[in-house]
Amino acid sequence: HTRYPLVTGVQTCALPIYLTNVAIFAYLPSTKTVMQAYNLSMGVIPNNTDVKIIAIAVDGSGNLFSYYQQLNVANSQTIQVTMSQTTDAQLTAILNAL
Repeated sequence: HTRYPLVTGVQTCALPIYLTNVAIFAYLPSTKTVMQAYNLSMGVIPNNTDVKIIAIAVDGSGNLFSYYQQLNVANSQTIQVTMSQTTDAQLTAILNAL
């Protein structure tokens, strides 16, 4: 498991496992909008907005990792992200449930 802080977007972290191709997204169900984090930051998300945070990564051996959380955005919010090893089927189920 890998933990790093996320502030309504992403902050730099030192990962104990080498993960490549890390992608982090925020899905806003009310507007059916998807935002991707670029350069470890995300665009402005208004306070009191319901979002679903999804992170996907692959390690050097090709193992798939993911993170998923539903939350309501608050000012200066910090989230602890734990990337857990997953399968294609489990990740597909999460994405289909959005």
